[in-house]
Amino acid sequence: MIKIRRHDGDAPLIEYLDSRLFSAEERVERIEESAWWVGWDDTIPVAYGGARYIPEAKAVFLSRAGVLWEARGQGLQKKLIALRVKWARTTGATKVITYTHPENVVSSNNLIRSGFELYNPEWKWEGPTFLYWILEI
Repeated sequence: MIKIRRHDGDAPLIEYLDSRLFSAEERVERIEESAWWVGWDDTIPVAYGGARYIPEAKAVFLSRAGVLWEARGQGLQKKLIALRVKWARTTGATKVITYTHPENVVSSNNLIRSGFELYNPEWKWEGPTFLYWILEI
């Protein structure tokens, strides 16, 4: 059974998980500025998700999530979303925001199932072709 735990520090672990799922050009940035959760299959890390509080926007940004191929199909991404939303409620944030690539149907559906809705932000930080999501909390 995979257990998800809060993970503080150890940027190399997040970098390792990220390298298993994304190309060098797509790697996560600002690891140290985010709170992280890691899913463990016994002693093997198999999933991760980050979130960062943005005080000026009173928002929490879901910065990255990934589940290694061998651990997919167990609802881990949805659990990571729920844990990060729960954390967001403790920060004073009024909303949780994120984005997905338009072809990432699995992540988009998990966000919808978690209560997120599409929105049109003033500033499209990843560019005009991405989908932007918001959850009022």
